[in-house]
Amino acid sequence: MPAALKYLFILTICAFAAVGCKSNADDIAAFEKAQQTTPAEREAAANAEAQADEKAEKADEKSDDLGDKPAEGVKEGEQAADLAPGEQRHFGAPFALETEPMTLAAALEASKNSEGPYKVEATVEKVCQVKGCWFTLSADDVEIPIRVRMKDYAFFVSKNADGAKAVLEGTLTRKVIEQKLAQHFAEDEAKASGEAVREVSGDEETFEFMASGLELTKLPS
Repeated sequence: MPAALKYLFILTICAFAAVGCKSNADDIAAFEKAQQTTPAEREAAANAEAQADEKAEKADEKSDDLGDKPAEGVKEGEQAADLAPGEQRHFGAPFALETEPMTLAAALEASKNSEGPYKVEATVEKVCQVKGCWFTLSADDVEIPIRVRMKDYAFFVSKNADGAKAVLEGTLTRKVIEQKLAQHFAEDEAKASGEAVREVSGDEETFEFMASGLELTKLPS
């Protein structure tokens, strides 16, 4: 081997050895520092790390797309004031359909062929008590759950709208909701009703009405 190459080879070996020594020295120093801390300090550090992990996990869960956010470029709706007894109020976009509202049962039957839009009349059952960003409908001859959400998350309804007469305009679709989202809805429903949280064991099939505009009439007490 030429002398120049031998010299370069020796320098390379020395460089790797120096890096290895430094790494070992750093590891030893870190170990010695850990041994110098008291059990209470080590426990506090472990608790702080666990809390940081829990906070990060909650942040990840919160950032999950649960379908509740405005469309790009749309301002999120503002909290709606409570409805007074006998009050009628319009939310969202003006009605575009000039036809009389149909029953919810008729809309469900029609949705087998088309998602609409439809103008529907029904009764508000439960309302989201966090923002008023969703509610459920009840009607004669309808037993399956019908959840109403606001198009583009652009408007909310009054949180005391349960029992109100509703005329809604929008699309109606059959949906399969993943277990995580279904459980999220179940927890919201429990807050709205005061009942125990329903445990969701798997994906659920339901109907969803995406309202572009709606009119609520709060019946007198």
